[in-house]
Amino acid sequence: MKRTIEVFVRTDQPEFRVEQEEGRTLVFLRSKPENNAANRELIAEFRKMYKDAKILRGFHSRRKTLLIDE
Repeated sequence: MKRTIEVFVRTDQPEFRVEQEEGRTLVFLRSKPENNAANRELIAEFRKMYKDAKILRGFHSRRKTLLIDE
C-alpha cells in the first residue's frame, strides 16, 4: 500500500535517525546537502525500512514529501 509522508530533514548529523517531535517527522542524515548526497541517503535509508521510497516534493528543501510503499 502506497502513502505519502511529510518529513523535515536535518543534514550533517553524527548518525541517521528518525524522530517524531510535535507532530512532525524529523529525519537526521549524515550526509551534507551537496551533490544530491542527502537526498540519496534519505531514499536509501527509507528503502531499508519500506519496500520503496521516492521524493515527490522538496528536492531542494528541508521539507520533503515522500511516497512510500509499505
